[in-house]
Amino acid sequence: MPSALVKFVAVFALLLSTAVSAKGPKLFAPGNTYVYQVDDSYLFIVTLTAHSAKGYEFKWLMTNDIGKQGRVVVPKAAKDAAKKLFNYFGSGESKLTDETSVFVSTAVWKDLKAKKAVTLGLGKEDATFIDADDGGFMPVPVDSRYGDIGSVPVIVVADKAKGYSMTLLDNVDFPLIVKMDIGFKVRLLAVL
Repeated sequence: MPSALVKFVAVFALLLSTAVSAKGPKLFAPGNTYVYQVDDSYLFIVTLTAHSAKGYEFKWLMTNDIGKQGRVVVPKAAKDAAKKLFNYFGSGESKLTDETSVFVSTAVWKDLKAKKAVTLGLGKEDATFIDADDGGFMPVPVDSRYGDIGSVPVIVVADKAKGYSMTLLDNVDFPLIVKMDIGFKVRLLAVL
């Protein structure tokens, strides 16, 4: 008769395998809300409203400034090839043309995955990221109302000269930033 630990590991592995596939977890899709912590001081809450080959868009709000909220629209050209990140939000709608936000572009993800250096505009400065490492899996609470935990496959990249780093979902179709330190820190806390 298997021990309780063996049973637990078997059930956990089965649950994990249903949550994470080679193409990425199903929990990353339009309609989901991503809760990020910024600098251990406030939350950045993103609700993905669209994500397709044509681009993506999301609604957002921040808890550090009452009423600070908006919408970001990223068209296909930026989703595919932008080398700048939109990181500084003002209330209202932002229609980006040559930047991505919350995600890196497909071209950036592919270059980083191939261990090529990529210079990204960060809003106030540029940084050159390289050294894509298989980051393994990063635990992310999923639907925190139930306390479920999911683990997502990630890659880790860095600009070692500046001490900057990013952890990205290891999924070319959904290259979400799950953790970032670029002079301020952002970490995905939960997916709802």
